Amino acid sequence: MEEKTNYCRNCGVRLEPGAIFCRSCGTRIRGDKEAPSFTEPPEASTVVEPEVMPLFDPRRRYYRYNLVFNEIYDEKASVIGHIFGRKDGARELREADDRTVSAVLYVRPTRTPTPNFDIMNGYERLLARVKHNPKAFLHPEPWLEDPRGSRILEAKGNLFGFKFKVHDMAGNLVAEVEKPIVSHTSYRVIGKHAHVESTERCTIVINGTVDHQLLLPFAMAMERIANREVVP
Repeated sequence: MEEKTNYCRNCGVRLEPGAIFCRSCGTRIRGDKEAPSFTEPPEASTVVEPEVMPLFDPRRRYYRYNLVFNEIYDEKASVIGHIFGRKDGARELREADDRTVSAVLYVRPTRTPTPNFDIMNGYERLLARVKHNPKAFLHPEPWLEDPRGSRILEAKGNLFGFKFKVHDMAGNLVAEVEKPIVSHTSYRVIGKHAHVESTERCTIVINGTVDHQLLLPFAMAMERIANREVVP
């Protein structure tokens, strides 16, 4: 039996066998029920990518940094930031991508051997200043001032400043900072590569409400003050 020849009911053009639309005028030839089945496109993935928290996200309650590897970690030992030491003695605090600068701890020379410090944002706009009494080296007591000179935070260190408690101006404990009593770096040769192990680190536990963009550089300044770093 010969296959029945169909023509477009609109323009009369002969149709291809199994055609759904007229190739001449575009009129639909077959109904929806006769239309061939097709596969629905897959739905967009509902997998939620893990959130990348910024270095100074206010939800963070813990920081630890290592000055040998120049890395900043969270409580799970995940790298959340990097430290870049500049030739002028400043430290850049960078996000985990190691490109975005979120804060700078700048060394500001004074008339005394030990410096004060300026805390700046990524655009090097002054956010706060770290000051201290150079005579209080047994129990360091640095404080943080806003650009107008008003105190924001005060820190009190134990003997030689291995531990600090940070309070706001209402007397609330907002953070505790601790650096190792003994710091050392060891090297183990594995094959042709040297593996570095270090205890050079400082931990910051946050107990209250505080601006993290100020707290982390402030803690680094405490460590430098307690170590009696001098301006070259």
